[in-house]
Amino acid sequence: MKRLDLALQRLQELGAEAGVVSSPANICYLTGFYPSAKALLVLRDEPELLVSPMDARAAEVAGVEVTVCTSFRRCLKEIEARRLGVEKSRITLDFAERILRGRKLVDMRFLEEMRMLKDREELKRIRRAAGLADRVMERCEHALTEAESERELAGEACRWLWREAEPAFEVIVASGTNSARPHHKPGDRALERVVVVDLGARVEHYCSDITRSFVLDEEPEVEHVHGAVVEALEAGIEACTPGRCAGEVEAAVRQVLREHGLERSMLHSAGHGIGIEVHEAPHLGRRSKTVLRENMVVTVEPGAYGRFGMRVEEMVLVRSKPVVLTKCRR
Repeated sequence: MKRLDLALQRLQELGAEAGVVSSPANICYLTGFYPSAKALLVLRDEPELLVSPMDARAAEVAGVEVTVCTSFRRCLKEIEARRLGVEKSRITLDFAERILRGRKLVDMRFLEEMRMLKDREELKRIRRAAGLADRVMERCEHALTEAESERELAGEACRWLWREAEPAFEVIVASGTNSARPHHKPGDRALERVVVVDLGARVEHYCSDITRSFVLDEEPEVEHVHGAVVEALEAGIEACTPGRCAGEVEAAVRQVLREHGLERSMLHSAGHGIGIEVHEAPHLGRRSKTVLRENMVVTVEPGAYGRFGMRVEEMVLVRSKPVVLTKCRR
């Protein structure tokens, strides 16, 4: 069944007369068109894509009726639906109160559920994005002795990504004590001791995400933490099989770090789904009850942060024997 048809079926099961999709990622998933400006996809028997004049030509690829809107408020008022489907986690209170006032709103959470399972074309694009991220990460490793600062290495990584596609997010390069900050922004610090590099590519709207921690000073403490994180990563990957709860991935990761006395130094969850967005369902946190299914794609990214930080991240295709999509040397 086509995505739009399935979405309409799920919407009807909620008892909604129509739905309004506002997030660019979900619009792209359902139509193949990724808006560059404000856009809304109206789900009903004859779906309609409302776009800004700036996207009038680009939206021709959508495969649904396209209406160029100068007033989205006026266009939405014409929708005859008292019970309306929306993405509650994506819309603002202002949008709901001013534009959707007077309607019963139901949550179209099923869109995120649909996106968790990747089809053949999606996996093809994700593999290409992962391959590009691998190549750029390898170039980063070779450039460690030449780059004079975090900022310089991050800039080079971005340049290499743009040669073939585009960065999926801002490249992280964190050196020395900065490596203990999971979301550090690259600065002028020289590359020393441990260098954490986190990057991803976006290929035809699909993303990759990979992290490596390069050890420049082979101190016993640094080597121990790196070994423990890699061991935790392997345990997490092994847990990425159909039928297991997503929370079990983090449990497996934390069990290994606990054995090495490092569990309390892990400041984030064990991973996340990835696709059109870098972070999407399923969430691999300890409380996640989502059941993993074949053809989900997730990241597994254990980390330990103290006087320095260490994080290693892979992209994994959920199968009875999990498939690691990122291949760069750890």
